[in-house]
Amino acid sequence: MTNKKTESKTNEGAQIIGCDNKYLLVNITAKRARKIMEGARPLVPFDKFDPIEIANKEIKSGVLKFGEKSKNKKEAKS
Repeated sequence: MTNKKTESKTNEGAQIIGCDNKYLLVNITAKRARKIMEGARPLVPFDKFDPIEIANKEIKSGVLKFGEKSKNKKEAKS
């Protein structure tokens, strides 16, 4: 069972940052939030320490970049 409000919010967030894959967005956000919880320094200012919200803010602001690794490796070799 899915929550339509949550699903819609995830789709909107993915569209805002130009990511057509909402599952990739969720995965990247979760991995970054885990790193923050393990002690990584947040890249954006925050009011309340909520690792998921901080990770979302980092992605939406463009501070945290992500993409396909294979493309970056190929470009680096060229």
